[in-house]
Amino acid sequence: MKADCPLEETSIQGGDILYVNRGLYKHYGVYAGDGMVIHFAPLAGKETSADNAVVHETNLGNFLKGGTLKIDRKSKAKFTRPEIVERARSQIGKKSYSLVFHNCEHFAHWCKTGVYESDQVNSAIDVAVEGAIYAIELIKGERNPERGEKLISKLKDYLD
Repeated sequence: MKADCPLEETSIQGGDILYVNRGLYKHYGVYAGDGMVIHFAPLAGKETSADNAVVHETNLGNFLKGGTLKIDRKSKAKFTRPEIVERARSQIGKKSYSLVFHNCEHFAHWCKTGVYESDQVNSAIDVAVEGAIYAIELIKGERNPERGEKLISKLKDYLD
């Protein structure tokens, strides 16, 4: 669903975890209903720094910024849809953004599951470790095509 498409209430419901692919990363939020999304990001006009990130509510178009809407259905909800929205609303105004420990994906998953988790961070760490091992082996003169293929596969998975 593009930002300029009409919102289809049958396909998206309050409490859904939404994301939009922004190239090197995915941006997450919680759908609050009535075309509104609660997310952890800099306010409009202050996007230049993560220091400006704050949990706030915005409309779906501002959340998507022209990207394609996706619904994250991987994690099992511990809370009802209204509780997920209430948990998100309870965090409005909170700051303390950390790319590794407290980002938009951590926030959205916490609202749904009660656990701070980021598949993107976990995948990025996995790619970095695999890349470091591959580089060390190359420096040592060891050629391991399987390791290179594994690294490429993990990098592709991360970028998908």
